[in-house]
Amino acid sequence: MNKVVTALGCMLLFLLSSCARERSKPIAVNDIIGHWKVESRNAKATLYCHLYFYRDSTAVFDCVHDTIMFVRYKLVEDTLFITDMNNYTTKNHVQMPDSDELVFDKLKDIDCEQKFKRNKLSTKNFDSYSLK
Repeated sequence: MNKVVTALGCMLLFLLSSCARERSKPIAVNDIIGHWKVESRNAKATLYCHLYFYRDSTAVFDCVHDTIMFVRYKLVEDTLFITDMNNYTTKNHVQMPDSDELVFDKLKDIDCEQKFKRNKLSTKNFDSYSLK
């Protein structure tokens, strides 16, 4: 009986330690480049209905209220730093459960979870040159 308990304890310890070491693949800048459309059902979370991330660290946030925001971004591991035209920077935790879904705990001034789905456009030439 004692050997069984010891064996089960060792197996449990092994499982817990292997889960702790396993990390999800870090998000790379190229992973977020492209057009993203809001999927959240919460009315508060739909302020930014379209996000466009470009290769040169610029982004465009298309808002519901006929406003378009041009921002600069920097991705560090799972944190997206967004700097607006007033030089105000926000720190936003981001997750990518898969290559077509982007989830923010909060985004800019909206303090609730927001989910976006990738629009299947080609991102080969997705840069902001056309915006300048």
